Amino acid sequence: MTNPYAAPKALITDSIATDSIDYERMDAVASGQRILIYTFIAALLSGGLRAQVDPVLSLVVVLAIAAVSIYGAVRVDKGLGGSLFSRIVYAIAMLLPLVSLIIMITLSMRATKALRAAGYQVGLLGAKKRS
Repeated sequence: MTNPYAAPKALITDSIATDSIDYERMDAVASGQRILIYTFIAALLSGGLRAQVDPVLSLVVVLAIAAVSIYGAVRVDKGLGGSLFSRIVYAIAMLLPLVSLIIMITLSMRATKALRAAGYQVGLLGAKKRS
């Protein structure tokens, strides 16, 4: 006899077979996403830094953030299977101040979607390392 008040039970299957997932690529996407998130936070914090420190030091910090964010964007796009042309466009666009923030958010959203589809747990600061 079944309980008429019990919650319905459904057979849920994963839409992606674990054999078809390239975990090396997904690990690259996860690390690239973490890089993008941390450089996004650093870019926001560096805005206040510009008013407080020497302009030369501020420029060095901004250029360092830009270089690391370019690396993260290229790593995410490569892991997601983007073309060489898209990686070049991302690298150039990451040098533009507001455009780079938009690209970081967009790539992070694409990475989150792909990582969750591959079975990763994605939180506020990126995906957790798989065990």
